[in-house]
Amino acid sequence: MPLSNRQYRLAARPVGIPKPSDWNLTSETVSEPADDQILIKVLQLSLDPAMPGWMKEGKSYIALVGRGEVMGAGGRDNCDFAGQTDRAQNILRSNELEI
Repeated sequence: MPLSNRQYRLAARPVGIPKPSDWNLTSETVSEPADDQILIKVLQLSLDPAMPGWMKEGKSYIALVGRGEVMGAGGRDNCDFAGQTDRAQNILRSNELEI
């Protein structure tokens, strides 16, 4: 069964507290990673108190989330898919990133 990437995309700028109609849930099939890529499974996402400000019109310290765009967030993930552990370590080392 192919893997799926579910995404919440901003449908409308919220007025007050965001409501379900402000979002569209989309899903895309995940393709096999290339030799220089790894597949990451997101386990948890964070909710940042600043997120409502990223959705409103106006000035912000970061780029605003546009309509149709995915709401970004930090999270906890895992790349322990079959055959990827060694590849992930090699990619991270080659880019001088900590493991």
